[in-house]
Amino acid sequence: VRVGEPIVEIDMRRLAAQRAGVAATLAEAEAAGIRAGVEADDADLDLVAIEAAAKAGSGVSDREVRRARTLAKSLRASVSAAEKRAEALVAELDLWDLRIADATLRAPFDGTVVEVHVEVGEWVSPGTPLVRLVSTGDIEVWLDLPERLMASLAGIVPSSGAGTGQIEVRAGGRSAVADRIRAVPRVNPGTRTFPLVATLGGEDAAGLSPGMSASAWIPVGELQSTLMVPKDSLVYRPAGVAVMTVAGRDEGGASVGGTAAMVPVKVLFESENDVAVEIAEGGLQPGAVVIVEGNERLFPGTPVSASIKAASDQRKKG
Repeated sequence: VRVGEPIVEIDMRRLAAQRAGVAATLAEAEAAGIRAGVEADDADLDLVAIEAAAKAGSGVSDREVRRARTLAKSLRASVSAAEKRAEALVAELDLWDLRIADATLRAPFDGTVVEVHVEVGEWVSPGTPLVRLVSTGDIEVWLDLPERLMASLAGIVPSSGAGTGQIEVRAGGRSAVADRIRAVPRVNPGTRTFPLVATLGGEDAAGLSPGMSASAWIPVGELQSTLMVPKDSLVYRPAGVAVMTVAGRDEGGASVGGTAAMVPVKVLFESENDVAVEIAEGGLQPGAVVIVEGNERLFPGTPVSASIKAASDQRKKG
């Protein structure tokens, strides 16, 4: 369904009948107000005439003048009461119009109905769940971060609550870059974590659904250069993670020759295709040729003749 389209319609015949009753009562109240207004105008004219006769000494008693004044005031009060009664009925009529409008449940956003809680003809009351609607538009990814990182997010989430930075989110077997980020300044006292909300839209949200698990790489330190190697170059051994390099290589344009050497590495973080490793003395250095195919079967000292695989733009930038 699209936003604004009807999802559920409640039978409105009883509501319409009750509204019609209120509308009829309103018409009666308006008619009574008109009648009271005419009678009040007539009483005002009588009062003017009686007061004039009393002043002229025509034998009109003070009692008759008081009665005329009382009647005029009483009829004016009746006019005011009729007007207030009509206003109350107009407000009640507006309430019935609102109830009739609410009888049609419309989609608050683009989505898909994934669960129906009621059957046709079933009685419902205010608060009864009708359907479950899953958004097919923007998706919010809620991430729980340790409270100690709240101050470290200033670079991507300013104090205003919405940032212009970027984080890489992984969900549904793929990754996407989210640039709409906000932190919720509420720490869970049980887990000592706070939510970071990343919004994905368009193609980035395609294939994602509420309830899926997600993870993200979030920058919390200062911007700095980092040595990146392809994920395929990592070799997992009991002693730890390492990469196989070509030692004593013979530069040969599109290919190199030499012997395989195992270099232990410490993985700092991952991106979509590469991992960042720590640069340490005696460890992997920038410019080294790492083996990405067949490296699991190699042993240190094995002669190799490798062809150079062009690095992706992402790796060049790294």
